[in-house]
Order: sequence, then C-alpha cells, then structure tokens
Amino acid sequence: MCEQAKGVLLRLRQEHPFELVETDVDLDPEHRRRYGPQVPVVLVDGRPVAQLRVEEEQLRRCLTGGPAPQGADGVEAG
Repeated sequence: MCEQAKGVLLRLRQEHPFELVETDVDLDPEHRRRYGPQVPVVLVDGRPVAQLRVEEEQLRRCLTGGPAPQGADGVEAG
C-alpha cells in the first residue's frame, strides 16, 4: 500500500475506529488477478470502496454510513 493511502486510513482510524488489515496482493494469485492493476484497493466489509486513488472524504462517507454497507467495522487495504 502506498504511503498516501496508508496515511489517509490511519487518520480516519483515529476518527472512526476500525480494524485495518493490509494485504500484499502479489502474494496471492487470486488477489493479484482481481486487484493487481487497481492497487491500492480499499475494501470495507469485503466491498471495494476505493481503487487506484484513496480519497479521504470518500472513505469518511463510507465509514459513516455513506456508499459502503452500514456498520462497516473492518477495512482491508492492499
């Protein structure tokens, strides 16, 4: 995960506590096939909510009941 994306996620985690799981997509052929060209990819509760570019306001909306499923408590980034 790039430093910009990680910085956004760490800032948001201070506002809205969530578990952050980093996954190296290159270590899993399925992840590489699915997400490789779109890294970084941020998933909230298993659903992609950001690809290529991680926008802080977009993710904030997802974590506060916006486009991502309600009750998002886990964020995975690769």
